[in-house]
Amino acid sequence: MSKDILEETPILNRLALHAFSLKFTTAKGKQIVAEAPLSKDMDAMLKQCNKWLKQ
Repeated sequence: MSKDILEETPILNRLALHAFSLKFTTAKGKQIVAEAPLSKDMDAMLKQCNKWLKQ
């Protein structure tokens, strides 16, 4: 590939799957809630996408 042509690189090097909150009820009726903040790479990807949308 020529040095003059920029090669596309992915924003994320993995699947972009994330759930902020998961809730489920066990067989005994206990409710389980798990929450997770965005990872640094997912946050950076969303910020980059928002920049592109504003152009």
